[in-house]
Amino acid sequence: MATTFKNIENEYRKLIGEKILDVDEFISIALKLYKEIKVEGISDSYTESDMLLFQYGVYDWGDENGNHFSFDITRQFIDPEEDEPYQLNFTLIFEPSAFSSVEPCNCWSDEFACVEDFSAHIKSTEGYKYAIKKTPKKVQLIFGQC
Repeated sequence: MATTFKNIENEYRKLIGEKILDVDEFISIALKLYKEIKVEGISDSYTESDMLLFQYGVYDWGDENGNHFSFDITRQFIDPEEDEPYQLNFTLIFEPSAFSSVEPCNCWSDEFACVEDFSAHIKSTEGYKYAIKKTPKKVQLIFGQC
């Protein structure tokens, strides 16, 4: 299925709905949408045009989330017509106390041979091992240009 930048966030919201996802559902949905939804004008031939960034850590960005543990799979699109990439941040927000000893982590999907290897790496991380035991406070989805 192909969509536009204007509609990509809505396509994600249709599948996510209003429920709080557990970590495995979250990963599954992020990877499913990455595989199934393409954005018009973004080439499949250049790996870095459409890739995923996995990241987590305890942060306080000064927003409504306050101090929190963020478990995030961001989809980044590079449009050859634009100077800055677009990002769709798909994030689970947790209370930070259980994650105080967890070091921040990040990696890009293009560092792996395939999406399945990327998923296996996510599930091997310390942050995943902690997050799988907890219930997130909320799911956050934000789309914009960097």
